[in-house]
This record gives sequence, C-alpha cells and structure tokens, in this order.
Amino acid sequence: MLRPGQTRFLLALSVIFYHINQNIFLGEFAVGCFFILSGYWIALMYESKYSKKANSLKIFYISRFWRLLPAFYAFTILAIIVNLIMRPDFILGIEILTLSEKIKWGVANFSILGYATTQNQLLVPAWSLDIEMQFYILFPLIIFVTKGHKKPLLILTSVFFALALYLWGYLQTYFYVFSYLFLFMFGMLVYKNKIAINKKAEKVSVILLALIVLSQYMVPRLALYYKDVHSIYYNALSFVLIIFATPTLINSVHNKSEKGDRFWGEMSFMVYLAHWVWIEPYHIILARDPLNILSSHFGKFARVPYGLLFLMITFLSSYLIYKLIDRPSESLRHKWVNKQA
Repeated sequence: MLRPGQTRFLLALSVIFYHINQNIFLGEFAVGCFFILSGYWIALMYESKYSKKANSLKIFYISRFWRLLPAFYAFTILAIIVNLIMRPDFILGIEILTLSEKIKWGVANFSILGYATTQNQLLVPAWSLDIEMQFYILFPLIIFVTKGHKKPLLILTSVFFALALYLWGYLQTYFYVFSYLFLFMFGMLVYKNKIAINKKAEKVSVILLALIVLSQYMVPRLALYYKDVHSIYYNALSFVLIIFATPTLINSVHNKSEKGDRFWGEMSFMVYLAHWVWIEPYHIILARDPLNILSSHFGKFARVPYGLLFLMITFLSSYLIYKLIDRPSESLRHKWVNKQA
C-alpha cells in the first residue's frame, strides 16, 4: 500500500535510473504519472486553500511559482558551477546562441516558462516543470468552464486525449501542455469524482504492469524500439504503463500521509532536479574510465561504484538544498498564503 510521498519518490527514482541507463525505459512513464498526481493535488489544494480567498487567482499563481522557483534557482546555480568546472565549452554553447535564443534562455531560467523548448538546458528534467507551469496558467480557466459540473471535465479530458493522440505525429509539440493536458485533467477527475479502485483490481493492474515491463527484456527485438525515445512505440509503451499504474496512483492519494511520508514526497522534487546537476560529471567519468583495470575484469559491473557515488552525491545535495533553501522558503510561503484575506 503506497502512500503519496512514497509514490512520488519512486517515480523520481525511475527518472534518475532512466537517465543513468536507458535500458530502464521508465522516464516518460514516470513524468506522465507525475502529471496525473499533479492534477489531483492542484485541484484539491485550490478548492481547500485558495478558492475561498479574496484575490484567489493572484494568491494561487504567486504560491505555485513560489513553490517551484527557489529550489529551481538553487539547482540552476549549482549546475552552472558544475558545468563551468566540467565542460570547457559551456560558455561557448551560450555565446553561439542568437540574440532571441539568449533572451529565451534567460527568461526560461528565470521563470521556467519556455524551458522545455529552450536550448542549452542546465536542468533537462525541468522541461516537465515548464509543462506544469503551463497547466497552472490554464487551471483557473478549466475550473471556470467546468465549475459545478462533472461531465464537462470528462468531455474536456476526452477531447485533449484525442488531441494528444493526433499530436503524436508532430513530436515538437510534445513540449507544450496540450500534449499532456489530459493527464492533468484525469487527475482532476479523480479528485472531483472521489474515485477509488478495488484492491484486487489494483493488484491485477500491478501484475500486468510488471509483465509488460519484463516482456521488453524477454523479447530482444523490443529493445530496439523502447530505446528510441522519439518513436511512437516508446510513447505508446509509456502510455500503456501509465494506464496500468493508474489504479495504484489513484489509491495512493487516498492513503494517509504522515510526516515521514511527506518528507519523501518533498525530497522527490529535490532529487528530480538534483540528479541532472551530476549526470554530466557521471558520464564524463565513465567515458574516461579511470577503473579500466576493473572494467577488463568485471565489465559493466565496474560501473556500480560510479553509480553508487552518483546517487550518494545526488541525495546529499538534494538534502542540503531541501534543508537550507526549500524548507525555509516553504515555511514563508505557507505563512504568506495563510495570512491572505
């Protein structure tokens, strides 16, 4: 029985392991699950915290940007420092951008908006934060259109699902919220309709999820397809996995989240951003292969010490940013929201 924080942390780990080794093909799947959970929690928070306040939209937008930006800024600064040390061509990569591209790069690193389509991304996983921000902007409009009714939300979810299927033929549109909006809206539907899944049905879906994942490794030819992240197969596979993970996602939000579980949920955001700071040094060190003597004897197992060191540094930097920046910022944010009339 997964709790909300545990679920989010496991999804963050899925993204990390995918970036370490693309044989673990769960990156897009994990992000899609995040979007469903985000739709649920944003709908819940808006109704319980913001909707009854004067200037509710202003408070909502300030609070949402405030939640994401401090940690994003901290890891961006850390990424700049690491890139300056590890990549001699880092500054050149920014200098060769056109003026409009430099302006877009600056705006994206200041506001997150536009991050998914900007070049020279310092924190590649932050593309999903851009999609999240776009959802926040549209969220009040969705609430207004569907206010007091359940069917309009279901219809809109279906419409945007059909749109996402259509957009599969235009990969560049993946970096806009309209390709993922049906996932957010499905999360909203779960909240609005108080949906819960039978425990037996959840167990069956988890078993099927595991079998689909295992089948990708048992049939050698399938590896050719799931490794191509731009292929329809990879995206269809990710969507099928999301379908079978949905019962667990739905039931997890109904399970009580205690202090320890909330910690893992909050840390999921930290490790999600932090791991990309260290992914470049990790790959550079592997390319240089300082343990080539071990590699000749142990093959791929020689990567294990580097992987463990990478994870240790990722978790340590995540925890430091969490304690020094994220927690103080969150304390101030909650106080500010509670003070608003």
